[in-house]
Amino acid sequence: MNRLNIEEEENNTKNAPGMWYQWLEYRLRYYMVLEGIIIIILFFSLSNYHDLSSRNMELNAKLEIQIDNLDKRLDEIYDLLKTNSVPKPEKNEMLKNIREESIRPVEVKTSEKLIEKSNSFPINSLNYSRFEMNAANILMGASVDLGLSSSSVSSEDGFFNNFFYPFTRDQSGYILLDREELPPNKSWCSDEEKPVLTIDLVKNTEILYVSYQHSKWNGVIPDGTPKTYNVLACLDSKCEHLEPLATNCNYERSVNGQDFQEQMCRISSDSVAPPVRKVQFHFLENHGNVEKTCIYSIRVFGIRRNLFKTEQKKLEDKKKCEELAWNHKHSSFVYSWQEKNCTLLYSMECCSDCPECCSECKMKDFNSFYFAQIVFGLLFILFVVIFIIAVVVECLRMIKRNSVNA
Repeated sequence: MNRLNIEEEENNTKNAPGMWYQWLEYRLRYYMVLEGIIIIILFFSLSNYHDLSSRNMELNAKLEIQIDNLDKRLDEIYDLLKTNSVPKPEKNEMLKNIREESIRPVEVKTSEKLIEKSNSFPINSLNYSRFEMNAANILMGASVDLGLSSSSVSSEDGFFNNFFYPFTRDQSGYILLDREELPPNKSWCSDEEKPVLTIDLVKNTEILYVSYQHSKWNGVIPDGTPKTYNVLACLDSKCEHLEPLATNCNYERSVNGQDFQEQMCRISSDSVAPPVRKVQFHFLENHGNVEKTCIYSIRVFGIRRNLFKTEQKKLEDKKKCEELAWNHKHSSFVYSWQEKNCTLLYSMECCSDCPECCSECKMKDFNSFYFAQIVFGLLFILFVVIFIIAVVVECLRMIKRNSVNA
């Protein structure tokens, strides 16, 4: 019996290298090859993504440069028209060639003079079809920034409504839904003393007027309706820097004996805010002086300026250019890792801050992203080489063991 066990163990020992070789072959075929294919796919996907992103950046930069040049050209035409140094036939021809969008702000300023005595007014007193768009339309992509707005509460009264409200879905989009009928309780409410509502507009917009509309009322405005509010432009994404657009906008009971459900508030002529993407409404007082303020419908009328550089964008580009210039002079190592291709430098107008940067720039420069691609490629090649060497070494060992056992 012991001899049989010893013989079986010797046979298992002799067959062990063969089993190990079969296991390695199985591993190589079904696992390592699959992993290698996945790595190759990821590598080429990353390379294609980098090429596409570079092309998109170049196209966007070229488009911005062309639009900026067009904007400067329009300013020159306006200056020539103001000085009356252009003959009348040529002046008429220029007027025909000026884009309609560039003329609209002049029309708006004319209408502002007519209503200069009143800051808030009913919507019926102005034909707002001349405006480019309602930039606070949720159907076009606008939204409420809940993170920068006051905490909301249920629009309905009652203990259970308030208790279960945190577990319900967000309904703040009602106030941006451009609709004629405003059903009760379809609103955004807050019990803070002076609630703040932040709205992400559809595009960068030069704001002209804002409006507020409450649910249907006759004669007496319901308690909790906003009475006085301010409108401010956010100059950055977190609304840390604000620029007043309109102050002391009022939602009044009756105007000349008529109940106007939607009332507008003009933007102050003293406002110097650039076209913005985000605005804040600060509600200072509500009708009835009750604890809860409820908002039903807000509209922000303005002219789209999504293709033109805003003042905030120019400030950000200026900061980046100064950083590149400083690193170019004092820290060449850090500068070499930054993105600094010619398209980027010229689109941000960095040549005045760092002429050397523009003279030395390349269309595709060496930076941290490009370095990461190189490292990834080298690691991939190294992995493949090590894998091949390991397979060859293991195969040689198997051959050697089989020859010894034989």
